[in-house]
Amino acid sequence: MHTYNLFIAKNIKVKLKIMDNIDLNFWSTITLAIFAFLVTTIGVYYTRNSYLITLKSFEKVKSRSEKAKHYYQEYINKPPSITPSPFLKKIDSDDLNENVNLPTEFTDFLIKNHPNQYFHYVSRLTKSHKYFEIITVSGVTTLKSNINYIGLRQLGYFLLYVLFAMFATFLVLYFPQIINSFSIDNFWGILYLLIIAIILFLALMFMCLFKTTDLSETRFLINELEKHSTNNSD
Repeated sequence: MHTYNLFIAKNIKVKLKIMDNIDLNFWSTITLAIFAFLVTTIGVYYTRNSYLITLKSFEKVKSRSEKAKHYYQEYINKPPSITPSPFLKKIDSDDLNENVNLPTEFTDFLIKNHPNQYFHYVSRLTKSHKYFEIITVSGVTTLKSNINYIGLRQLGYFLLYVLFAMFATFLVLYFPQIINSFSIDNFWGILYLLIIAIILFLALMFMCLFKTTDLSETRFLINELEKHSTNNSD
């Protein structure tokens, strides 16, 4: 069995040497083009699904309006003596928000303070609501981001994305040279290690891409809320 594995390893190494002799610039160009296309496609798909699909679900204007009126009458415009059930309130909140899992405090705040932009903000909060919290200062309730230095974090994740992408690209482009630099006895171990490393770098790359997109969405919403608050104060 060991002899058979060595035979297979030798054949693979021969093929890798043949690949190594092919013009590296040609393969580099093709690989980078495919890599860039895949990253761009996945990034665009993820960004669109972050809020556009949620917005599309809110196009049922009649049903949406009825749910909003029901929630407002039951939980906002209610007599002070009536205490609604938190459980029913949460159910109606999720139903109004098309199962976007927002805290009921967010629903109350947005309906009271941003009725015209309500569904737009809900769609923006689909993936980024975990970065926000309701705070009250001097009797004024606001929706604020609970993370500091969001711009630096976004830049950091983007740089990590570029770094992991470079590592993955390097391992893919120089795969034959790396394999051929080791002896036959170490062939299978190095092969498995390289494959695992490439998969790991790709996974980390996409994780950083998703985090960058989330923070970008959060930053956009922060600017929108600040702009709206400034207009109201004027």
